[in-house]
Amino acid sequence: MNFSAAQNFGDLVGVLVGLINLVIPVLSGAALVLFLYGGVRFIMRAQSVKGKNKDKDMLIWGIVALFVLVSVWGILRFFTSSLLDQAAPASQTSTFPAIY
Repeated sequence: MNFSAAQNFGDLVGVLVGLINLVIPVLSGAALVLFLYGGVRFIMRAQSVKGKNKDKDMLIWGIVALFVLVSVWGILRFFTSSLLDQAAPASQTSTFPAIY
C-alpha cells in the first residue's frame, strides 16, 4: 500500500479500506480456528465442568469475533460502493445470476 499515491481524501480512504480488506480474511481465519479449537476441546472435556465453561467461552468469543469481522467487512463494502463511488474489485463481485 502506497499512501503517497493518494491524491485526495477518497483515495486515502480507499487505500485504508484496501488494507483492512487484506487483514480481515486473516483475522477471520484465526477466529474460525479459535472456534473450531474450542469446539474440539469442548467435546474432549465433556466430563469436566470447569473445562467445559472455559471452552464454551472460547466458542462464544470465536463466534463473536467472526460476527464482528464479517460485519466490519460488510460495512466497509457498503461505504466504498455507495459513498465513495468505488466499484468492488472483480474478484469480490458475485457470480450468481440475478433473481427478478
